[in-house]
Amino acid sequence: MKSFTKYFCLCLAFLLPLAAHAKFTGEVFFKPPIEEERYNELWITHIEDPRNARLLYKHEWTIYYYVVQKDGPNIVISAGPGISDLFLINRNQLRAGARNLTQKRFNRTTTRVDISINGDILFTNAPTAPFPEVVIGLYLIPNNEVRKVKPEVTLLLEEDKVGLIDFIRWSPNGYQFLYQARNGLFLHNLHTGEGSLITTDKMKPDWSYPVFSPDGKKLAFIYQPKIEPGVELDVVSLEIMYPQLIPNDPDGNLRFSGLKWPTEKYLVYRVYDRQINKTKHFVIRVDGGHPEQILEDMEDMFENGLPGFRLGNATFAVEPTNRLTTVWGELKTNTLK
Repeated sequence: MKSFTKYFCLCLAFLLPLAAHAKFTGEVFFKPPIEEERYNELWITHIEDPRNARLLYKHEWTIYYYVVQKDGPNIVISAGPGISDLFLINRNQLRAGARNLTQKRFNRTTTRVDISINGDILFTNAPTAPFPEVVIGLYLIPNNEVRKVKPEVTLLLEEDKVGLIDFIRWSPNGYQFLYQARNGLFLHNLHTGEGSLITTDKMKPDWSYPVFSPDGKKLAFIYQPKIEPGVELDVVSLEIMYPQLIPNDPDGNLRFSGLKWPTEKYLVYRVYDRQINKTKHFVIRVDGGHPEQILEDMEDMFENGLPGFRLGNATFAVEPTNRLTTVWGELKTNTLK
């Protein structure tokens, strides 16, 4: 992996040609906010018509975490009456319910779960007294095993060797994934079984966990120091390793999180405004443009806004745009409008 070699600041002005830009649309999956006390429900709506939300699935127990397969029918949830298991939901066969994949074989599964574009599932587990012999670490359920009644599971990494794994995320290519462990952030290749260090634990400790670009060649981070005000959106190339920075929020009133990169041209993020106790969601073009709020028609449905969501399949309605110049340093000003 090459070291950081080039640095670009997105405070520069980008001149965009006259073109047909695609309006950001697509599916949104979410759990009702915690104050709604509907812990076992999963809902769906669309960015272009967010108020038309509907209940997609209701589980027997509390849903702690969920992930959605990109361009596929599967949803994986971590759920249970305390000790949780992983369950597979097929969106095309909702009446069949959720199928238990782990069946309490791995102690208590945690919120570290992800599903690849191919349908392979990664998850971590946590120690529980009745099962001291179970190895704690990172496991893989291959797609060809997911379909079985009792899937065979492969142990990829042991916590005793790499440290606590507190983050996992599949690459769009379906054979690499990121994981955060003792010494930093790693990119693991399933074909070779090897991991490459992306960052160390000494680099920007207030970086949020990253998202892949749709082509899998770049990572985007939100960097927001806990002590000093300010925020940056860093884009790191896995090929030439360069960051791009967007300074933001000098007063420190906003908390940025929930970063997503669903298509090559768009980044999605959420902002929590501590002054008004409200969460809002925005989309911004990578090649320039002002942040645009999405899902705002749902704001009056929940007192403090929608806390988060997952994206399903993204589609784009093409609309013409005029020639314009964008200053990326205006991110905060436009976000607050």
